Amino acid sequence: MRKVNYAVIGVGGVGRAHVQFAKELENINLVAIADIKEDVGKKVGEEFKVKWYKDYREMLEKEDIDAVSVAVPHFLHASMTIDILKNYKKHVLVEKPIAITVKEADEMINAAKANDLKLAVCFQRRLDGINMAVHELVSSEKLGDLIRATMLHLDFRDMIYYSRGAWRGTWSGEGGGVLINQGIHTLDLFLWIAQEKPKKLFSFTNNLLHDIEVEDVASASLLFENGAQAVLQFSCFDNPGKRYMNFRYENAIIEVDKVARVAYTPRLKDMVSGKVRRNTVTIEWEEIKPKTLATKGHKGVLYDFADAILNDREPFITGEEGLKSLEVVNAIIMSAVLHKPVDFPVDREEYEKVWEKLKEAKSIRAFQ
Repeated sequence: MRKVNYAVIGVGGVGRAHVQFAKELENINLVAIADIKEDVGKKVGEEFKVKWYKDYREMLEKEDIDAVSVAVPHFLHASMTIDILKNYKKHVLVEKPIAITVKEADEMINAAKANDLKLAVCFQRRLDGINMAVHELVSSEKLGDLIRATMLHLDFRDMIYYSRGAWRGTWSGEGGGVLINQGIHTLDLFLWIAQEKPKKLFSFTNNLLHDIEVEDVASASLLFENGAQAVLQFSCFDNPGKRYMNFRYENAIIEVDKVARVAYTPRLKDMVSGKVRRNTVTIEWEEIKPKTLATKGHKGVLYDFADAILNDREPFITGEEGLKSLEVVNAIIMSAVLHKPVDFPVDREEYEKVWEKLKEAKSIRAFQ
C-alpha cells in the first residue's frame, strides 16, 4: 500500500495523539517528530521509536517528508503553516483553530492554493457516527428549510489547566478563551449541520470567574442568510457541562445531545395557520442511528488527510471549512468589544484592530 511520509510538529499535548495514530495507520509512514522541549521530544520519540528534532525546519530539510501535522500553540498556527507551505512545499494538517484571526486563516488558505498543496484542519468530532448521521439527514433536504436553532457548549476548565502553558488564557497566545479553544468544536459541528451561511451577529462576552485575560462566557444571537435565527452560548465554568444542539426545520425537529433524535411534523406553516390542527397529529421522537465509520476522531482525520494526498483530492475538512467556525468566533469577540452587530463576512482589518486592543488591554473585562 502507498504511504505518506509524515511528521508531527508539537508532541507535548494533542500532538501525541497524532503521533500515535500516524504509527497505527496503514497509509502513513511516520518519519520524525519535532518539539522545542527536549524532554518531551525525546520521551515521545523513544516511546514511538521515531527520530526527534528540536527544530522543525532542520527536520524538514533533512528528512524525506510529504506532510506534517502542526499541533503547536494557537499563535504559531498561521506563521508555521505558511512557512511549511511556502518554503518547504509540504502538505499541512493543522490542529484547531486554523488560526487566531480570519486574516491569518485567509493567508494560510491562499498559501496552500498558490503552492498546490493540501491544507486540512483537525475538527475530529465531525468524524463521529452520530454527527455524521445527523449531517447526512440534513443534507437529504427532506426536512425543509431551517427556521431556528440553539447551540450550547458548557464546559469546565480550572486555573490548573491555564497554568500549564504561558500562552493559555492570553489574547496574544490563545486568541480567546472558551470560544476559540473548547467551544469551537461544538460551533464547528453546529455550522456544518446547519449548512446555512451566517449574515449578522450580536453578542456579549465576559470573564466572570477565571484569573485570565480572555472570556470564560459568551452568548450570541446569529442571523443566517435564509432568515433563520440561532442562539449560541458558551462557558468554561460549568461542571457538569453540556454540549447540545437543537434545529427546527419546516418538517422536523432535530436534537443532538448524548444521542441524536428527530421528530417529523406536518409542515410548520400548515400547523401555524391552523390548516393542520395540533391535536389531530401524533408527533414522536425517533433516535437517529449512528453511522458506522472505519476510522473516526483524530485517527479518522489523519487517515482522510493521507488518503487525500495519495489520491489528489480535497481533505474532508479543508482550510475553508476550518475558517467557518473561526469567523463566527471572531465575530462574537468583535461584537462584544465594539458593542454593535457584526456583518458577515467579518471585516478582516477591523478584527485585526480589535485583537490588537485586546492584546494591549490584556482583559476582556475592560470592554464591558
